Amino acid sequence: MLDADLAAVYQTTTKRLNEQVKRNRSRFPEDFMFRLTADEVAVLNRSQFATGSQKHRDPRIRHLLFTEHGAVMQASVLNSPAS
Repeated sequence: MLDADLAAVYQTTTKRLNEQVKRNRSRFPEDFMFRLTADEVAVLNRSQFATGSQKHRDPRIRHLLFTEHGAVMQASVLNSPAS
C-alpha cells in the first residue's frame, strides 16, 4: 500500500506516517516496506489506475510502499484516531 493511501486510512498525514517509520526504523525490516524508484514514480503519476486523479506528490520524492506486515506495524507506531 502506498504511504499516502495508508496515511489516509490511519487519518494522518503522509509526512507524519513517514516520520514514524524513521523514528521506529528497527520495527520495519526490509520485507515490511520498500521505496519506489524514480521510474516507478513516473509511471504511477501517469497511470490511469492511480488512486484519484491527482498526481502523487513531487516526482523527485520517492514513495514508500508497505506490505501487509508493514501496514499493521504502522498501526502500532502511530497515535491517530484510526490506528
